[in-house]
Amino acid sequence: MASYRALNLQLEKHKTGKPPDLPLEAYEGQYHNTAGTFIIAIAQSGQGLKMTMQDLPLTWYHLRPYNGNTFYWPANRNAEIEQSMWPIPSPSYHKIVFEGNKTHGIDQLTWKHDPNASPEVFRKRQIIGKTLIGKL
Repeated sequence: MASYRALNLQLEKHKTGKPPDLPLEAYEGQYHNTAGTFIIAIAQSGQGLKMTMQDLPLTWYHLRPYNGNTFYWPANRNAEIEQSMWPIPSPSYHKIVFEGNKTHGIDQLTWKHDPNASPEVFRKRQIIGKTLIGKL
């Protein structure tokens, strides 16, 4: 538990309070890893975003603004054991970085879900009707 308290202190220490660069709905969508084997769904939820993994209703995180296009969720050991895929007490694990621009919108997110690997890029795909559009 002490490591989670220290993790929250570290997350809060580096939080800038800079609001998201775009309206929250600009971040919404389905994001797929390069292999196309992992899906992250992002939806607006109150003053933040809800991130759901692999369409699993019990595996989700409430993302709060952290610094512009970076969002995070506070570390909570008990909640992560119940609802997360991998409870990992690492600051980078608790942050999602969205990328894009005001002209074309958000087109990808980066998540360092494995502390021993490079961050993974997930590209946004649009669903029009029943057709999935976007690059793998």
